[in-house]
Amino acid sequence: MDNKNNEINKIQDMKSRENEDFKGQKETVVNIADIKEKKELHYKTDKETTKKPKKEIDFMLLGIVAIIIVASISMIFTYIDQEMQIAELREQRAVILEKEKVEEKEIERLEKILSQVGTMEFIERQARERLGMIKPGETIYIDLNKMRN
Repeated sequence: MDNKNNEINKIQDMKSRENEDFKGQKETVVNIADIKEKKELHYKTDKETTKKPKKEIDFMLLGIVAIIIVASISMIFTYIDQEMQIAELREQRAVILEKEKVEEKEIERLEKILSQVGTMEFIERQARERLGMIKPGETIYIDLNKMRN
């Protein structure tokens, strides 16, 4: 009986060792599966994180391009507006220069009159034209045809 008990104990020891070995193998298999899952999760999260910056970069790039386009359009409209203002100012300058020439001629005419004001000829001419005066012994003829027209 002792022999049988010894054999039974040996068999049970062997079974328990096999069970322990099997548990180790099972844990190893489970650990490998866990590692694979973790790698897949890590790979998925890496993909997701790499995708997000690409989207953010795309939105950022789109925003920058939109800002550049808006700024360019604004500059173009500003340029066109300034060109229109320049053309208008050139026209105004031409009109002012023309008025300046007319005024210079008027100044010359008035200076000529002013230089003659103190002379006897000027006084006589003004007396005849404005006051209708004549010298003694002169006869005035009036053309009636001019008065009718």
